[in-house]
Amino acid sequence: MLDAADSAWAAVKPIVNSIAVGATVTDTLKSIVELSDDAMEAMQKVQTYFSSTTRTTTMLALELLAPMPMTGSWAAGTTFRLAARLAEGIINQDQLLLPGYRLRHVIFDDKCDESVGSDIVVSAMAEKDTYVGIGGMGCDRVCRPISSLATSLRLPFMSYECSSPDFSDTLGYPALARMGTVTKTPMLTTVESLKGLHGWTKLFIVSGDPAFYQVQVERYTQDFQAMGFGVESLSAYESRWNDIKGIMASIKGRTKGLERVLFVLGSETFYRKLVCASITEGLQKGIVWISEGTWRSQWWKKTDLLTSAHRQWLREDVGGLQLKQAFADFKAAWDSFRPTVQATRQDLFDLYVTDLKDELAYADGTERYHGVHAKYHPIYRQKLYDRAYYDIFFFDLDGD
Repeated sequence: MLDAADSAWAAVKPIVNSIAVGATVTDTLKSIVELSDDAMEAMQKVQTYFSSTTRTTTMLALELLAPMPMTGSWAAGTTFRLAARLAEGIINQDQLLLPGYRLRHVIFDDKCDESVGSDIVVSAMAEKDTYVGIGGMGCDRVCRPISSLATSLRLPFMSYECSSPDFSDTLGYPALARMGTVTKTPMLTTVESLKGLHGWTKLFIVSGDPAFYQVQVERYTQDFQAMGFGVESLSAYESRWNDIKGIMASIKGRTKGLERVLFVLGSETFYRKLVCASITEGLQKGIVWISEGTWRSQWWKKTDLLTSAHRQWLREDVGGLQLKQAFADFKAAWDSFRPTVQATRQDLFDLYVTDLKDELAYADGTERYHGVHAKYHPIYRQKLYDRAYYDIFFFDLDGD
């Protein structure tokens, strides 16, 4: 327990030290809030274990199940998490709203995907039924099924965004309360006003994955046609750069001397690639870019959110105690497995490279290596699933 607390603190400590020597406070404070989840949880466990206070002086925990879009087509979860942790701290410290209780978000990545979000709620509630409510969520497609689940589970449901206007229907979504502001109607009103002001006649709806965004494209096509626009829809997968360039080249060829009004539906990565394609295809000037919702400040200048997330995860791994201990244990077990490196390589290859793949937690045998593998395999397999890695490898300085 103390080792876990030390490992969690080790990830935060370098950032705290950087503030002490003059680092930019704004950026480092955000990192501290994001990294402090594990440290706070570990220290709370230590405090609870070693405390001798009675029930009357110990705050009771209230846990909110909180799926958030940390990755996916609209990855605003890092902002949600930051705000949630700050609110948590104020509520728990002041003891005005929930006297005698300690509020805590249990955060999962719903990937802005309705099936992932639903699976999180079902599996989390099956594991324990002590959650007092469901919070988080920002993507409309996730809020819809989870609202139904919340009603069935008789849990209050608070979304931190989910701006679709149909969520205002309290009969259709009785369990849902939301902090998000409806953006579609004001956005359409703004587009109609700009159309009248500038005399726009044609609009391109450009979307990512055509299957994923088909329903939204159809709805917006009807909305824009009702305004008097001639609407044309184009789509491409965000992983296909040549197709994205083809879209922009096509728009360029058909709009010479005309307005170029683009309404974009897709992830931040897709949007950024469209902007880049407009430059490579030579039509960066004179384009009106329109989209619904909110984006990061100057997002077009920044790396993909998933890339930033991977960098943050790696920093946490390197700064923590768990990876260091796992490597030391594997190294010692490797060195003691067989008299020679060649024999160790061959025997472990035969034992662990099987059709079971990652389902093999450990092989039979009395050697120390099997116990070490059994201890760490579930931990790093879960990291692999959570982060969508292809595989995870441990190497020593000899390449073994």
